[in-house]
Amino acid sequence: MRALVFVSVVSAFSCATGSSNRFTSVDALKKVMQKPRPAKVFTTQSVDVDTWTLAGPLPTQYADGPHETDSPFAATLAEQAAKKGFRTSGPLACVARELARFSVEKKGQPTQPLNLFIAARCGVPHGPRTRWLTGTMPEDPTNAKLKAQWTDEVVTLIDAVQPGERAGIAVERQGDHVAVVLAHTNDETMLEATSMTPDAEGMVLVRGVTTRRADTLYGTTNQGRTGSADCVSTQKVEAPRFELKCPVLKSDETAWISIGAREKGRVLGFEVLRLLALPSGPPATTWRAPTLVKAAPGASAADFVAQLNVVRAEAGAKPLTLSEAQTKDQTELAPFFFHAASNRDAVEEDAIALGVMAGWRVEQEIMNGTLAATSVDGTTAAELLAHLLDSPGSRKGLLSPRAGVLAVGLFQEGPALAGLVSAYEPVQAPTWPLTADKVLTALNGQRARAGKKPVQWVLLPSSAEPTFAEGVAKQEYDSEEALQRFMSAATNVTQRSVSGWRIRTYDLDDVRWPSEVLEQDQLELMFFVTTERDRKDPWGGYVLVMVILKGAAQPST
Repeated sequence: MRALVFVSVVSAFSCATGSSNRFTSVDALKKVMQKPRPAKVFTTQSVDVDTWTLAGPLPTQYADGPHETDSPFAATLAEQAAKKGFRTSGPLACVARELARFSVEKKGQPTQPLNLFIAARCGVPHGPRTRWLTGTMPEDPTNAKLKAQWTDEVVTLIDAVQPGERAGIAVERQGDHVAVVLAHTNDETMLEATSMTPDAEGMVLVRGVTTRRADTLYGTTNQGRTGSADCVSTQKVEAPRFELKCPVLKSDETAWISIGAREKGRVLGFEVLRLLALPSGPPATTWRAPTLVKAAPGASAADFVAQLNVVRAEAGAKPLTLSEAQTKDQTELAPFFFHAASNRDAVEEDAIALGVMAGWRVEQEIMNGTLAATSVDGTTAAELLAHLLDSPGSRKGLLSPRAGVLAVGLFQEGPALAGLVSAYEPVQAPTWPLTADKVLTALNGQRARAGKKPVQWVLLPSSAEPTFAEGVAKQEYDSEEALQRFMSAATNVTQRSVSGWRIRTYDLDDVRWPSEVLEQDQLELMFFVTTERDRKDPWGGYVLVMVILKGAAQPST
C-alpha cells in the first residue's frame, strides 16, 4: 500500500510601514468574518520529537550543487528535468533524504520547526514544497522491484515540478517501510554563495536578488536566548538586489537569519529567505525543540500573553496587556487567514494581515503594529509561543521594548494549533525637552557622519514650542496650521526669513531628514515634536514641525 501526500509550510511574520490608509477597513474585515468558516484548513499530521540528528553529509554554505546519482529514482528525476525544463539540485536532494529518513524511522512527517531546520541545514534558504510517496515492500538490496513497481507513481510525483524550478528526490528504507520524498522550489529570491559561518567580526554576508517587485529589503538575526539584531545594508546595491551584513553571536551554536522584502506600492512586508548561521562552526547536525518558553498547560489568549510576559521579563522588557476586543476579532479571523495561506490566496491573506495590524479594536491609541502567524502540532499556547520566538522577525516584534499591547487569535483544528498574533506600540506623548533632545542627538549624529557641524538649536522665548505641540495633539488645529503658526512666530522673534518642514514618522530613531537639513554646513533650527492621527486612520504617529532660519535678521521698520 502506498500513500501520496503534498505539504506546503505556513508561517509568516509581517511588519508595515508608510501610509496607514492602505490598511484593510473595519467593514471589509466584517465581511470576511461573516463568511462560512472553512471546513478544513490543515491537511497533514506530524510527529513531534524533542531532538533529531541529521544523517548528513551537510553543507557549510548556501550554494547549489549536483544531485547525487545513487538514489533509485535520481535518473528518473534527471530524465524528467530534461523534458520539462527544471533543474536537479544537490541541496534539495539533501532535504528529501533527511525527510525520507525521518518518515521511515518515525512513521510520519516532521513538525514545521524541524522542517525549517532540515531545509536550512541542507542549504535551502526557504521552505521547499514537498511531495511524499510512502508504503511497504519487502527488502530488496538492488531496489529493482522498487523501481519496477513505483516508477510510474514517482513520475506522477515529479509532474508537480514546474519549468525553471529546482528539485531533489530521495528514497529511504527501514525494514519493509519505504519513503520517497520529492522536494522542489521556485527560487523567487536567489542567494549568492553564502557561508554559514560568520567572518572574524561575527557577520554573515548575505547577497542576492529577488524577482519580486521589492523596493526595500532588510534582515533580522537571532542573538542568544532572547536577543535579536538588524542586518545592515552595505549600500553597494539597490533593490531588487541586496547585500546585507547580518550580526550573530559567536557563542551561539546556531542562529536564524530572516531576510524580508516590501514590494512597491504595498504596505505589508514578507519573509523571502530564512538562513541558518553556524556561529561556533560546524557540525550543528542536531535539531532541538525550542526551550525558551517553559512547557505549561492552557491554550487561551491569556495563557499566551502570560507566558510571553515571562520571556519579556527575562529580556528586560515591560509586560504586555491583552486587548480583549482585538483578540475577539482575531480569533474569528484566524481560520480564514490560515485557510488563505494554505491555499496561496495572497489577496485574502494580505487583506486579513493588514486589517489585524491596523488594530482597529485596540482600546488605546497606537502607532505601530506587527503580525506573527504560524501553526504547530500541539495543544498549548506555550508550544506555539516557543516556535514564534524562534523566528527572528517574530521575536523582534513580540519582545520589542516599545510594544505595549497584544492581541491573540488562536485556532485549534485536530492536532494543529495556529496563532494569529499582533503586537502594538502605544502612542507615547512627547516630553519637552527630553524628546526634542533625543531627536536633536540623532540628527547631529547623522550630520557628523556626513562631516557636518552640529545644529544650532534656537528656542522661542519662554520655550513656547510645547504650546504648539499641545494644540496639534488636542486637535485644536492640524500640523499644517501649526507649521504656519510656528513659522510666523519664528519670523517675528528672529526677524529672519525661514523655511518650514513637517516630517511624519512612526519611529523617532528613524527619521527621514530632508537633504537640506543634512547637507547644509551651518544650520540654525527651531522645532518641536507632537503626535497626530487622522480619525480615518488606525494609527497615530509623530510629527516633527521644523523651521530653518535663513540669512541675517532684517532691520525693523
